[in-house]
Amino acid sequence: MLTFSHRGYHAQLPENTLDAFAAAVAMGADGIETDVRLSRDRQLVLLHERLTPQGYLVKDLTHTELETCLGYAIPTLEQALKTWAHIRWDIELKTEEVLESVLQLLRQFPDRESFLVTSFDHVLMRRCAEALEVPTGVLTYCRPLNPSQFFAEIARCPAHLRSIIWGYELLDQDLMAEAAAHGLDNWVFDVSTAEEHQFCKTSALAGVITDYPQLMR
Repeated sequence: MLTFSHRGYHAQLPENTLDAFAAAVAMGADGIETDVRLSRDRQLVLLHERLTPQGYLVKDLTHTELETCLGYAIPTLEQALKTWAHIRWDIELKTEEVLESVLQLLRQFPDRESFLVTSFDHVLMRRCAEALEVPTGVLTYCRPLNPSQFFAEIARCPAHLRSIIWGYELLDQDLMAEAAAHGLDNWVFDVSTAEEHQFCKTSALAGVITDYPQLMR
């Protein structure tokens, strides 16, 4: 089971920054989850929110303007991937607009098995898996109305789309077992308490994405 640090280790550092990533690496996390948006000057910036604290849309500002608004250095995806090329990365695509730029960047990496590209936009993930041989997964906070149909539809996608990343409160042994029977890997995010982390350790999960990677030790 892999432990990914959610947006880097940001207990006392700005999330999705090089310092937060360095802290996660130093802590021994297997990988880092980060969020990708596109700035007005077409930079793949690592930001979770679509708005700045001042209320500006990220897509309407340049990389430099975003750093001015937030008051700290905002890394690009390329900068982060090349700085820590030896660890795993979960790259969450926040919008459809980032897909082509992310694919273009990932094509520069001959070994893409250390990447996991994810999104709540499941159609976008199918497009990603069709366009590039890179491990891909769908995020969900929703329990499917028809689990068998849901898993079968994902299993019919290109083989690189092989992971489901569940919100913690959806964790269900029967759901996970059925997903695994369709050849899919189960992941979980939004894990908070020590008890929740302990439960994850005893579950058939491929990985855990957490703000508290130290609790998985």
